[in-house]
Amino acid sequence: MRKLYIDMTEHDGCTSYYRKDTEIIPAGVTVYSMPVYERNEKYQELADVYDMHFIFDDRNVEVDFYTIPRIDIMAVDSHKGYIATVGAMTDIDSDAPICYIDQEQNVFLIAENARALIADLANWRTNWKQYDGIQIFQTKEEAQEVYDFWDTKTPIAEEHANVKARERWNTIHSAHERGKIKYDDWLDTFQDAINSCQTPIIDLGCGSGNDTLYLIERGKKVISCDYARNAIQNIRKNFPEVERAVCFDMTQGLPFENDFADIMICDLSLHYFTEQTTFAILDEIKRVLRPNGWLLFRVNSVRDVNHGAGKGTEREPHLYETEDGRYKRFFDASDFEKFFDGWNHVYLQEELMDRYELEKVLWKGAMRRRITIST
Repeated sequence: MRKLYIDMTEHDGCTSYYRKDTEIIPAGVTVYSMPVYERNEKYQELADVYDMHFIFDDRNVEVDFYTIPRIDIMAVDSHKGYIATVGAMTDIDSDAPICYIDQEQNVFLIAENARALIADLANWRTNWKQYDGIQIFQTKEEAQEVYDFWDTKTPIAEEHANVKARERWNTIHSAHERGKIKYDDWLDTFQDAINSCQTPIIDLGCGSGNDTLYLIERGKKVISCDYARNAIQNIRKNFPEVERAVCFDMTQGLPFENDFADIMICDLSLHYFTEQTTFAILDEIKRVLRPNGWLLFRVNSVRDVNHGAGKGTEREPHLYETEDGRYKRFFDASDFEKFFDGWNHVYLQEELMDRYELEKVLWKGAMRRRITIST
């Protein structure tokens, strides 16, 4: 059975999800706080006698880690530790375990459930057992490099296509050695922009590292990014000199600050999405690029019959679902007017690529983030 993880930090209260043949596992750190009017002498006694300070709405609890599975923090102690329910929202009638996480992020089981904790509060500090049922990460993004997350905001069909794509790319990138990685010369067209770039260049959808290698050999700083965990693991192994190697799902936004980069490269990585998602990704790219920054890209052409153009079930104009459930988009000239409205069009040419066994027809382009002047 497949396992999918849901980030509970984005949900309020108790939620339930179902997917056929899938185990849905809550993830993240949430805080169970009670209304201030419920605070009474009993809770004060628990704090004074047992050093267990239950959380009310007037207390801000800050957490600097992320867990698999979810924990729901109900109380803290004077040692800056957390008392939390494991895997579920805190409920006195729940059978979920209760854990303690200390300041060094060591995890202990302190009670089998909330009822057992309350029944033996006097001994809660002496009942500790090392607990390996929780994995701690520093960020959600770090957890996403290891586990598959389900974005419940994404339509089921599109989410299914994304999962299928990730499975395929993880298989393709199961092993790559630096000495066997080849690149073509498509970026030579934009050599002047690349040579003059002073910020790290973001290689979005880096795959095995073809363009990363090209840029490194020309002395550029590179941040390599991909959806497939195996691709990023290979990048870290093969290219220790990269500025960073980051695994994330670009449909959920880009983990970079506004106006971060002068150049972003998307080589055969922008043609897998619905129209709505493609617009959202391009908006994120525009946010991350500096004013007048460059987006250098290649995408499938509608004439790329060797690689799936016109094949499968058409879900949107030029977007096809393949036999194995993935999405592939193919572009014609009018698509660039639609998707890149609001960009400065610098270069666009339909070309042939012979890096694969079968010749591939694609579009090579360069767009620049338009400078807007407020009046």
